[in-house]
Amino acid sequence: MDPKVKKPELHLIGAEFMKAVIQIVEETGKGKIVMVTRFAFRVRASRHASVMDFAAWRDGESFWIVMPQTQEALE
Repeated sequence: MDPKVKKPELHLIGAEFMKAVIQIVEETGKGKIVMVTRFAFRVRASRHASVMDFAAWRDGESFWIVMPQTQEALE
């Protein structure tokens, strides 16, 4: 999802995250330092027309993801 563009979302059900990397970095600028968490990953999904169309021209672009909770809290 791109918050600046109002385009349809791509829904992936049962997709597998591959090569996930989490980084905590300091971003500087605008007079202050901000700690930012970055999550980079690859997704393995079934080859459907909507997935192929989405991926065909978007290599290397950044996107927003929404991951709904699938498990209750472990207490």
